[in-house]
This record gives sequence, structure tokens and C-alpha cells, in this order.
Amino acid sequence: MKSRASLRAVVLAASLSCLAAARPAIADCLGRDPLPAAKAFYENHSDFYYADPAKLRDLVTPRLLKLLTTNYACSDGQECALDSDPWVDAQDGDIAEPISYELAGHTDDRATVIMHYVFALSETEHRPQQVALRLRRSDQCWQVEDMITPRGRSLADEIDTWFKVNGGEESAPADSGNP
Repeated sequence: MKSRASLRAVVLAASLSCLAAARPAIADCLGRDPLPAAKAFYENHSDFYYADPAKLRDLVTPRLLKLLTTNYACSDGQECALDSDPWVDAQDGDIAEPISYELAGHTDDRATVIMHYVFALSETEHRPQQVALRLRRSDQCWQVEDMITPRGRSLADEIDTWFKVNGGEESAPADSGNP
């Protein structure tokens, strides 16, 4: 009897292992809800604008991925579209606590999350600031479609315009309503 129970346990464990391997990976998913997705993007990918875009493939929309890839390829020792940190819209300064997230708009497949924070330019110079992350649902997960910088500019449009004006890769087509 014990050997049958042991065999069943092994078969069950192997079956569950195979099922887990067959399921799509959720590791590259920002989240199923917009607020946690925006928070996860900031906390885990705040370097998205200068990091290897291949790591962002499942986290940003195809248009933003193409734009970031173009900028990343250009940035090897050259001045390109992004010359400052888009989170703070400056070359100097940091994001300081408190950081909060607000759902500003939401439909079935699109959401805007505003991240409020303190912009710390120095130990004594602080001011409230915010960025907006525009998200789009792809399957069950949210992806970053664009960032509206503290100065109110679309990051995707800013990169696209820079390459249209300064040459390089042709611009990325606008994301359609379909993933």
C-alpha cells in the first residue's frame, strides 16, 4: 500500500511540474491590475530608459519597445533622444519618499497611473512631482505604453520626434488598439 501511495505522490508531483512548465511564464508580467503593475515597473525597471530593451519585451508595448531599442542602439557613445532621466525630467536629482500611486483613468484595456513623489535635487531642495504611466492590457497582463514626464511630454513621442528630426531609424508606428 505504501509503495502505491508513494508512486501516486511521485506521479502527481511530476504531473504538476509538467503543467507548471507548460503554462505561460508570469515572471515577465507587471501585474493583472494597473496600480501594482505601475509600482512593479518603477521598482523593478526604473532603469528602463537606458537598460537593454530586450529585457523589457513583455513589459512594454511593441511601439515603445521599438523606440527604446532604437535609442539604446544609438546611445553607444552618442547623444540620442534621451539625455536625462525621464522619471524626473532632469539630469540631476533623485526620487525620494513618499511615493504614491493613483489610478487616474481605467478602461478594460487601458489605464493611466500617476506616480507622485518628492523630487530631491539636493539635501535642501525638494519639491513634489509626478509622472504618469500609460498602460495597456495585453492578454492578462499590463504593459507600459508610454510615460508622461513631469513636464507633461510623451516619452514615446519625444523619442520618435528626435529620430525623425535627427535621422536614424524610421519612426515606430503608433500602437493600435489591439495588442
